[in-house]
Amino acid sequence: MNDDATLCRRRQEREAFHALLDLDTATRAAHLAEIAAHDPALAVELRSLLDEADADASDLLDETAGTAIGSVIADRFRLLRLLGIGGMSEVYLAERTDEVAQKVALKLVRGDLPLPLARARRERQILARLNHPNIAGLIDAGIADNGRPWFAMEYVEGERITDACDHRALDLPRRAHLFGKVCRAVQFAHKNLVLHRDLKPSNILLDAEGVPKLLDFGIAKLLDVTGPRETQTLALTPAYAAPEQLRGEAATTASDIYQLGLVLYELLAGIPASKAREAAPSTPGTLAPPRLDHAFAALTAREPDLAVRIARERSVSVEKLRRQLRGDLGRIVSKATADASHERYDTAQALADDLDRWAKGLPVSAHRGSFAYRARKLVRRHALAATAIALLAVGLVATSFIAVERAKTERQQRERAEQQRQAAEQQQKRAETLLGFMRDVFHQAEPTNTNGATLDAGELLQRARARLDQRGDIDDATRAALMMEVADVFDTLGLRADALAAAVKAEEALKPLRDTQTQEYLRSAEVLASSLREDGRHEEVVEFVGQVLPFAKAHPGDSRQWEAILRTHRGDALRDLGRLGDAESDLREAVRLLDESDAYDSHDKIFALNELAITTPLLGRLSEARKLFLRVRSLQGADPSTDKLNVLVVESNIARVHLAEGHPREAIAIAEPLVAQFEQLVGKSHDRSIAARSTLARAYIANGDYDSADAEAWRIAALMEDGRAAPRPRSDLLVLQATLDLFRLHPEKVIPALTGELDAIARFGKPINFQSISIETMLGEALLQERRLDEARKQLERTRADAQKVFGDYPSLRSATIEDSLGRCYVMQGDYVRAAEHLGKAAALFRVNQGEEGPSVLRSEIHRSWARVLATHDPSQLDDLRNKRIVLVRAIGGADKPQVWQLDLLIDRLAGQLHQPGIDAAVRQRAEAGLTGLTGSRAPSYVGLNDFYY
Repeated sequence: MNDDATLCRRRQEREAFHALLDLDTATRAAHLAEIAAHDPALAVELRSLLDEADADASDLLDETAGTAIGSVIADRFRLLRLLGIGGMSEVYLAERTDEVAQKVALKLVRGDLPLPLARARRERQILARLNHPNIAGLIDAGIADNGRPWFAMEYVEGERITDACDHRALDLPRRAHLFGKVCRAVQFAHKNLVLHRDLKPSNILLDAEGVPKLLDFGIAKLLDVTGPRETQTLALTPAYAAPEQLRGEAATTASDIYQLGLVLYELLAGIPASKAREAAPSTPGTLAPPRLDHAFAALTAREPDLAVRIARERSVSVEKLRRQLRGDLGRIVSKATADASHERYDTAQALADDLDRWAKGLPVSAHRGSFAYRARKLVRRHALAATAIALLAVGLVATSFIAVERAKTERQQRERAEQQRQAAEQQQKRAETLLGFMRDVFHQAEPTNTNGATLDAGELLQRARARLDQRGDIDDATRAALMMEVADVFDTLGLRADALAAAVKAEEALKPLRDTQTQEYLRSAEVLASSLREDGRHEEVVEFVGQVLPFAKAHPGDSRQWEAILRTHRGDALRDLGRLGDAESDLREAVRLLDESDAYDSHDKIFALNELAITTPLLGRLSEARKLFLRVRSLQGADPSTDKLNVLVVESNIARVHLAEGHPREAIAIAEPLVAQFEQLVGKSHDRSIAARSTLARAYIANGDYDSADAEAWRIAALMEDGRAAPRPRSDLLVLQATLDLFRLHPEKVIPALTGELDAIARFGKPINFQSISIETMLGEALLQERRLDEARKQLERTRADAQKVFGDYPSLRSATIEDSLGRCYVMQGDYVRAAEHLGKAAALFRVNQGEEGPSVLRSEIHRSWARVLATHDPSQLDDLRNKRIVLVRAIGGADKPQVWQLDLLIDRLAGQLHQPGIDAAVRQRAEAGLTGLTGSRAPSYVGLNDFYY
């Protein structure tokens, strides 16, 4: 028998063995009899293996019986209940016996498995570095009093990823996106030189919030230290093992990728690869599973009801699922599960990237793409632009048809024949011109005009617009109408400068004609105001709308509607200029005008309400903002013509409200899927996509997940390298990066960048607005963390004065943040009376926005208690801080957060100053380790707690 045949036989034995192992005695005997009828040798081998396993299980149960529920392991963990028993261990739910309230999954390994202590310590140190949001971390490990190795892992309440996705009826793109996170977690471990070796659905759970968590990472590596074949066998699951693992060869990163491929196979097709081999033929002499679509087709023929259920769990029909499993998705799985390790993906990251590309309709590396293949992907990828242009073309064709029909009618109405004939001919000529322009757009895409290059929608439109500028046979009104359409499409594509140039030409062409073509001119004014606003030219918006509004009011018809739209644009600009009172006045008047009008467009109403909802949080009215956004969402749902981009924008705004209210996990739940939806709709570098990613990063920061926020910030920076981003996203990125550096206690990196930005703002004479105030606040905080106290106080006092100009007496979150920083500055300078005053104001302002137990409220109250301790030297004040710690942990969803670590060390330091007992040594060690991991410093010393909102 050749090697491949032997390997296939071995896999068959192992899979049959594991299938029989969990059956009761009678059922197992019946199945063995069936196997013996057609393969007696296999039945004999299985009986021998099962007898040995039963004996081992008996021994293990004897050991388990000696491990009583309630007993304490290593003086640290109390066993609560048995979670499960496996071939090499049993797993218990346990809790810590120290002051830290934490439950763990504690795995007790069989006592007969050798585990050299020195090697175990080294491996444990490596695994302790696996601090990743999608990896259930190793908390501790050691040897129990009875000599049995144990591992304390993060306890995850969840269900297998395959079951969880089925119960949620997730479609394939969302499954691919979710599994991409799993792959990135594996990549993170590989970069830290850690293999998993036993990836399978039961080791990948989804928690209640839909976050994937990998279990048992590295445990197989810890156990596999001596090399005996039986130990290696225990450290893997045959049904998910790579061919090289079944051959007894050393596992590599390629082995983990193979296992990821098998889990992905099951996640997508609903069939474990081991079952798929039975349902459909695979390549002879190979262990690779059959193609996804072949396996599902075979299942459909054999068990149609099961196929219907699997498709329903993926929110599609059976036929559509079969189509989805063909092509690129099947190639991705086949590449991951190739027999030869060198034919698989080089890294888990590469697998994740291909899954992301498939979900977005992009070409994948697993496909050796022909020109036709990539062309199809290009068309699908630019579906929005293609749709916009197609709709424009359809509208123009309809316009042409109507014009022709109108001309026929006019000829029949002789009393008005001449006048209407001329009007119809003019309209027909305009329509023909517009259609000619559309033909020119697509003509520019022909290879003879591109030197073989592939142009995207923006480049095609730019070429056609340039040709339009050169034409002298078009009247001004027609040219303006066309330029307005061009500006809209450019704006949709995120090409702000091009949109503005087209909008300027349209308005300039129609302004001399505005007395006779009033509605056309007002529309051009609205397009120009929008383009100026999107390009960040807020002062110009205010000036331009001020010039146009008197004209709009003076003309009958739909002028009230145009007034409302123009006021909305001006209100948005005034908000960004920091003139919040004026902005609110304009926006409320716009909403009132549209409410009173019977002929308003629902899109205009949505626009005005959305801008008002964005403004109200800056005025300290988050509850009103939430109600307004829900009203907008309701209007969008009632209007089937609502643009998908606007729907996504509103959802992103709702996520921001959750964030401001101190609910980052709710914000993350909304923002994570939104990023992919924005990018699929308008592309990664579009400023809407970048803004959505920025919101997600801020939510990660508020939730204490700085690593994930870092990753998003790097992605944003990479996307903005092409220089096409508007000024506002660039400023947002600066604040985001500064926040991360500052929260990791690197103020020396932050101060030069923020100072340079403020110098640039002053040099260009830009007015104070809430964006500049954010930068000023961050600079003051950086100076404070660097202990440059006099400079920090002066900077924060200036910022406080600027904020008063912008926010006035409104209870804004930014004002609250400034007050907290000032309060801590006075604490450090020993002026505890002023410190308490500022910190009390901060807590009151935060309370208006977040309620009594909002995270930022608690943070400022903690800082005020800190000042009281130093002012009074009263040990009883420490109890107040300890009680606030309990409330803080409850408010932010756990003790494993930077702010809790900072509070623990603050309490410990204050206790030492008052000659009182400090915190528990284990709590101190955990806090120091957590902050050291963030800062890279062995003795991180923060001035207070990191902020939750910035």
